[in-house]
Amino acid sequence: MRVLSWSADYVVDIHTTGNESIVHLFTFSWMDEAFARLGCPVHIHIDDDGPAGAFDESHVLPFLKSMSRDLIPKACTWEIGSHGRIPSQTLLDRSVVLKLWLRSVWDGTTAQSNARSLSKPAAFKRLGHLHAPFGGYYTWQKKPGSAVKAGETYAYVFQPWNGIRRKAVAEFDFVLLGIYGADATAAHEQIGCFAADPV
Repeated sequence: MRVLSWSADYVVDIHTTGNESIVHLFTFSWMDEAFARLGCPVHIHIDDDGPAGAFDESHVLPFLKSMSRDLIPKACTWEIGSHGRIPSQTLLDRSVVLKLWLRSVWDGTTAQSNARSLSKPAAFKRLGHLHAPFGGYYTWQKKPGSAVKAGETYAYVFQPWNGIRRKAVAEFDFVLLGIYGADATAAHEQIGCFAADPV
């Protein structure tokens, strides 16, 4: 893919993630404007060498070490929804957004994207994975898209072997982007993903 995309002006890698998730996007901080018309409420900046494992990281970051910013492709990974759970209407809506964005690229009007978009995206420096603090049956108290404050309970965890219900409490502020896997979870398994460290 790196060979195919190295000479492109724009690269959009479309992904899905989790059992439930909100639309979000990975890109470089200086490329926010180029992808504003995709309308993502959350952008995660991949300016550092070790961000999230996103596709653009693997094929664009290497160019940064030998090429100037104005020569590399404008690239993003666009997370459009959940694995295998996207309603057909949502897919149609995403395709309309993509076509409008493509038209803005062809027309050379991406520079006006932010002015015309409904709202400026919230930008973050870090993507991370939530790991189950303990095993049990998780009942989420926060939905993807929720801003979770340090000390807040984001899930209750029932442990049937001892009849105890415990709280999964946030250790820091984050925005919940997606929820993974089954309700029954072992300790330390990945249970979700988040954006943290707002720009």
